[in-house]
Amino acid sequence: MPSSRRSLLHTIGICSLGLLTGCAGRITSLAAVDDAEARGCDVSDDGEPIRGQSNPVAVEETVVGDDLTYLPDEDAVRYVTGQRVTNGDAVEKGAPAEREPVYETVPFGEWAAVKAAEAAASHVSEFARDVFGRDVGLRASAATRNGKRVVALDLVSTCYADGETRTPSVTLDGVAELTPSAVEVSLSLDSRASERTVPVFVGRRTAVLD
Repeated sequence: MPSSRRSLLHTIGICSLGLLTGCAGRITSLAAVDDAEARGCDVSDDGEPIRGQSNPVAVEETVVGDDLTYLPDEDAVRYVTGQRVTNGDAVEKGAPAEREPVYETVPFGEWAAVKAAEAAASHVSEFARDVFGRDVGLRASAATRNGKRVVALDLVSTCYADGETRTPSVTLDGVAELTPSAVEVSLSLDSRASERTVPVFVGRRTAVLD
């Protein structure tokens, strides 16, 4: 049976929605792999990730936020992208600016896929800290693999400017053996609910630092 956890997810702004590339992306590198190799850093282990090998876990997420609204008639989520000034002419004459929210919408299914992956990544991150410790070189993040939302749990090696490579204190096989194969997410926003299964993959990445 999967284990279960309930948490409250506060969503603020478009990056929290995960609709912009890089808002919640995984670490791949901070410079090109060619730069790492030119420095003499070892990136030979950055191969294909493998699936977590432990039993799936279950997570329940209730999403709340003043800037999020479920629209039943459209089966969509409305969210705030920013604010705009509504009295521009008056402001030019010295009046205080009056602002109103700027909204956009996204289909609920698309939004739920992103949020489920983020919730799953958060759970895997907590799992990694609890099981392996905080300073072993692991990073969990929402990612895409073959067009599908997944969790990437990466063993991150750090390549420094002098060519030194600092590697994690855990092994790929050891982490994969204890990592759940998937996170089963029960997600709800207002009156709408969704259930998603997010696969978990364990891999290696190199962060190149200047």
